[in-house]
Amino acid sequence: IMAAEVPYLILQPLVENVFKHSIEKRIEGGKLVITGRKIEGDLVLSVKDDGPGISSKDEGKGIGLENIKMRMEKLYGENYSMRIDSVTGEGFEVCLCFPYKEFKSS
Repeated sequence: IMAAEVPYLILQPLVENVFKHSIEKRIEGGKLVITGRKIEGDLVLSVKDDGPGISSKDEGKGIGLENIKMRMEKLYGENYSMRIDSVTGEGFEVCLCFPYKEFKSS
């Protein structure tokens, strides 16, 4: 089990987007997968759904995604990346990669 520090509420807008743009629009619901893994010295977080995806012209232009970009830039400068993958009809995924820092409970 990995215990890593994650910026407060960084995943909330991503999960909210999955419900707003994917799951709540479908009668049968949908699938949301959140993963975290350590790769070398970085933490990679992924939020993925199995929804309709979005067109490339709209990719990454929402308020939630812009807010995440600004927060990550403020916290990590150039030491982070954000990747957005979407295939129409096959889902949407956002991956955040930033320096891994072990969580220490007090």
